[in-house]
Amino acid sequence: FTRKEVEDVLDDILERDNIVLEEMQREACISFNMGLGGFCLLIGSAGTGKTFTLKYILEVARVLRQKHLIRAPKIQIYAPTGKASKVASKATQMNCSTIHKGLGYNPATMGFEHNEENPFDSDVIICDESSMLDVRLASSFFKAIKNGSKVILMGDIKQLASVGPGNVLKDIMNSDSVKVIELKVVKRQGLDSGIIENANNIINGKPIVTCEHTKDAYFLPRESNSSCQKTLIQSIYNILNNRKIEFSEIQVLSPQRSGALGVY
Repeated sequence: FTRKEVEDVLDDILERDNIVLEEMQREACISFNMGLGGFCLLIGSAGTGKTFTLKYILEVARVLRQKHLIRAPKIQIYAPTGKASKVASKATQMNCSTIHKGLGYNPATMGFEHNEENPFDSDVIICDESSMLDVRLASSFFKAIKNGSKVILMGDIKQLASVGPGNVLKDIMNSDSVKVIELKVVKRQGLDSGIIENANNIINGKPIVTCEHTKDAYFLPRESNSSCQKTLIQSIYNILNNRKIEFSEIQVLSPQRSGALGVY
């Protein structure tokens, strides 16, 4: 497909939905659809709209195929863990499975049903939370992808690396061998925007701050054990009394087990 053709399809879809994409979201929708297949990365921190952008990447792919009388693409979304797959399924409103389940892991043989000799039959394969991929799982996953498929790896390279060996997503990004688009504009608004703001502050080496405008992130510095305890307990009372939150929904995190401010 020519860039002009992809742009025209995207513009029609955006006009239909009354949506305006920021520059890099738009570029992802266009460049990722220049061909039927291809390998690409869509990365960005929380709230930058990766899943929202994916929705329009797939819609453009569907319309382009329809215009060229090509059957609708078979799309499958995977994620490295069960929890990540449930989150991805909820966000995309599409079926999502773990990579192990998709590959057909057989505990008896400790092998996978799908491999280079029996690849996935999907035309478009998406892997969400790709920063969790380790070398072994990534190797089995990539071997099971047939030639000509479109592959989109999504994730955040600033998150913790995989538990297993390797730093797959970052290494692929740094290889300069695939198309990479990084979303940097935080689009998500609402109750969690203060948390996102402070998460980005930490990533950028800036101090965390109280976000009064979002009323969901508060920084209460204290300089003694006793004042920390009192503030902690008072904060829990305030949350229970002023918000529709159950006691079971509150978590207190401590960096150590022992001591006056420890878990015990």
